[in-house]
Amino acid sequence: MRKSLFTILLSALLMAPSAASARDFKASFSNDNAEKAIAILEAATGYDFVCKKEIVNGVKRKIDGTYTATSLKDLLNEVVRSGMGLDYEIVDNMVILRLPSTEQTGTSQHRITGTVTDENGDPLPGAHVYIAGTKNGTATDLDGHFSIFVPIGGSPSLIVSFVGMKPYEIAIHKNTKTPLDIKMLTNYSMMDEVVVTGYQEVKKEKMTGSVATISSEKLNERYTPNLLNNLEGRVAGLSTYGGKPVIRGIGTLYGETNPLLVVDGLPIEGSIDDINPYDIESVNVLKDAAAAAIYGARAANGIIVITTKDAKKQGKIDIDFSANVTWYENRNVDYHDNFYMNAAEHVEAESKYWEYYFFNSGGKIVNPIESTTADIIKGYDVTRLKHAYWQFAKGDITRQQLDATKAKLSQGNYAQDVADNMFHRQVIQQYNLSLRNKSDKARNNLVINYKYDNTGLFNHKEDWLNVSYKGSLD
Repeated sequence: MRKSLFTILLSALLMAPSAASARDFKASFSNDNAEKAIAILEAATGYDFVCKKEIVNGVKRKIDGTYTATSLKDLLNEVVRSGMGLDYEIVDNMVILRLPSTEQTGTSQHRITGTVTDENGDPLPGAHVYIAGTKNGTATDLDGHFSIFVPIGGSPSLIVSFVGMKPYEIAIHKNTKTPLDIKMLTNYSMMDEVVVTGYQEVKKEKMTGSVATISSEKLNERYTPNLLNNLEGRVAGLSTYGGKPVIRGIGTLYGETNPLLVVDGLPIEGSIDDINPYDIESVNVLKDAAAAAIYGARAANGIIVITTKDAKKQGKIDIDFSANVTWYENRNVDYHDNFYMNAAEHVEAESKYWEYYFFNSGGKIVNPIESTTADIIKGYDVTRLKHAYWQFAKGDITRQQLDATKAKLSQGNYAQDVADNMFHRQVIQQYNLSLRNKSDKARNNLVINYKYDNTGLFNHKEDWLNVSYKGSLD
């Protein structure tokens, strides 16, 4: 009895893998069109079916009856190839439908395989791969792989397209080596085709107002410690007045003249200098009455709309670090370079006046000595040279002593003394660390920015620490 029970259990265990590996595919149709038939196949097999809409619409056959098969290929051969007249390819858990290669009449076929990636080497799933001038195409799988039959003869071109990427085209001939390694480049010019107004995105050709768009690539062409300096000279009508941005001049003498600042769709009351220049994806400047139509009176002086960066790759963490050090030239305090007289020239010009004032006015100036004495008693400002001439006019010092005082004053360089004791070379340091990631349902962006400025003055400095977080959950 024990031996019989053991034999039965052992037989059941040995038969279990065979039973588990066998699977019957069954699908029932009732005079269904291609689109509905594909939906029934997805439910029956558990596979995702991918096909261009125009190919599905082009199938005029109706599918009817119940199909049972012991393998997926047998079922697809019956329903897809025989019933719909289409060809297919199984890639992982995906079935890619396409026009059959037999429709390329009179021409031999060459199977082309390859991988589509971006400039960083990451695969691009869902990229469209097709033959130029035909409807024969396919899509890349989750790893960026594709397979397509290309007719040999006439040098057909294979075109690869993906949203946000520049189209890729390659000529195919009988000696083309496979698999192809296709790297697609980001199409940054698409940034110029969309205008972000702060609450919506509008295609540029549909935007009726006056707007200027600056992408992050253009901002990175030249480094400036703050955003405003980078925008000036790039946006027509934007200038600075008193250190503040002005769009198309000042429209009021007493009201607010600053343009409205909108960051990621949210109007803010801060200064544009507080915006981290490393975290900017694009800047849109709205400059006319269309801006007021969006935000009302707050936008009477224009709008600066800023969009911050997001992660580029899904399922990965983007880590960016950047550092910049800016050295400024030492301040030029030379009198002549700043359109001033030097000390000797100043003493000479002032001496001519005091010579006239105290001794050669011909009576036009009454009691210059008494007038100067009254000024000194009252505490009014009297220059050292005037004081020396006043002493000489009273007879307290001699002409030689007056000349000695003038010679001493002529040697002075007060601006250089101030520069030596107050100014030094201004140095600004900026460090930026950003961590970004995104998934199907969430996006997270953490940016830390530190800026140090010694201001160019001894014993003076300014420090900024800016920590920002932006997240979304769908």
